[in-house]
Amino acid sequence: MVLGRTHIKDVAAKRKVELNSYLQSLLSSSPEVAECDLVYTFFHPLPRDERMDGSDVTVRDIGHPPLSPTSGKIEGEVKLSISYRNGTLFIMVMHIKDLVIEDSTDPNPYVKTYLLPDPHKTSKRKTKIARKTCNPTFNEMVSFSGDFQRTWL
Repeated sequence: MVLGRTHIKDVAAKRKVELNSYLQSLLSSSPEVAECDLVYTFFHPLPRDERMDGSDVTVRDIGHPPLSPTSGKIEGEVKLSISYRNGTLFIMVMHIKDLVIEDSTDPNPYVKTYLLPDPHKTSKRKTKIARKTCNPTFNEMVSFSGDFQRTWL
């Protein structure tokens, strides 16, 4: 007596074809659907799904004073995806890795973004708080609309 399915590969192949068809339909639909936050965040991998390929992005000093309110050494890595479409700047805040523990308790991190200069902080956007973790996953989209000729992120 054999228990279980005997045609696993056939069923998987059929589902793969159906899934590929569905995804092609989804991603070729109107921009309101194909580019919505839900679809975008669903298809972004978690850190455990990714392999480092050695192509790290570095930020170069352009002669301006530090814009961060923190002092001292900053540690950890942030993964962002930044795009600009139709007059709107989109920042996908994905993951943070290896945050520093200061008082032997896990932090409750969140990400704050500003467009500078912004003396009244009207452009401030914040993610939700990730409770008690040094390696949070946010997968949240923040967006800014307007003229970006004289602004910094």
